[in-house]
Formats: sequence, structure tokens, C-alpha cells
Amino acid sequence: RKATVYLQPSKIESFGLAVAEALSFGIPCVVADTGGLPEVVSEKCSILVAPDDVSGYVSALSELLGNKKLLKRMSLEALNRHTEMLSIESWQTRMTQTLQLQ
Repeated sequence: RKATVYLQPSKIESFGLAVAEALSFGIPCVVADTGGLPEVVSEKCSILVAPDDVSGYVSALSELLGNKKLLKRMSLEALNRHTEMLSIESWQTRMTQTLQLQ
């Protein structure tokens, strides 16, 4: 809850529950562009980096931590992303819509 940025430099990741949890607290993420992570985040609330690009992670973290306006904007977008895509309420809405189509 007190983190400023969440970093997940995974080489293999199916979903990224910890990333979803970070977003729920309004924490922007710097994550590997692999597996399911790009589906969990958006470019508005996170920065995607190639899995083995150490300098890319450093650059992304420096950019976020050095720019308070960007950090604030991405923090608000993280909350929005969670509410719109990852919250229980959004899941229930999508499931209801899916089941009504059948």
C-alpha cells in the first residue's frame, strides 16, 4: 500500500496477480512484456520492458520516480484500470454479459 512503483521483471508470467493487486492500490507498474502481463496492465498505468532489458527497467523506474506529474497520472490510471478491468464488479458485469449471450 505504501509503494510508489511496483516492479515485476518476470521472464515467464501467466497472469500477474501481484500486478493486479498493485493496480488496485493505485501503484503504477514496471513489468516485463511477457506472458499475460501486457493484458493486465495498460500503457496509461504501466511501463512494459523486455524481460532481459535491465537498463530498460532502470530507465522506466527513473522516469517514474523522477517525474511526479507522470507518477500521479499513472497512479490514477492504475486505479481506473483496476476498476474497469480487474475488480470483482467488472468481472461480474462481463460474466453476466457473456452468459446472456448464450
